[in-house]
Amino acid sequence: MMMKKKKIPISQIRPVYIQSNFQDEDEMSDVIGLGKKVDELLSDEATRGVAAPVIFVPVREYPDGCQLVGRYKKENDVISLKLRKRCGGTDQTITVSGKTTEELSVAVINSVKN
Repeated sequence: MMMKKKKIPISQIRPVYIQSNFQDEDEMSDVIGLGKKVDELLSDEATRGVAAPVIFVPVREYPDGCQLVGRYKKENDVISLKLRKRCGGTDQTITVSGKTTEELSVAVINSVKN
């Protein structure tokens, strides 16, 4: 009698993200705490096991790591962020927006997943 071999799941290569760095355009610091919120969401995403789309390491530097950076400005109750995703020597820049820090941080995470 021949036994069936079971497939062992092998994890996919996932990007490693390090701590984010965001600044208010005028204040030159993160006055709304966007970096902290984005890092918390990245950490949450990374804890989903083999289904996790990313790995998050709470450090400032990591060889070939990805980092989310950018500057935001609040105008007319909307926070607009010029987001740059630096990953392994390549840069991608997009603009995302939200009415609150939470809404904006979710938009940032959604851009990472795509």
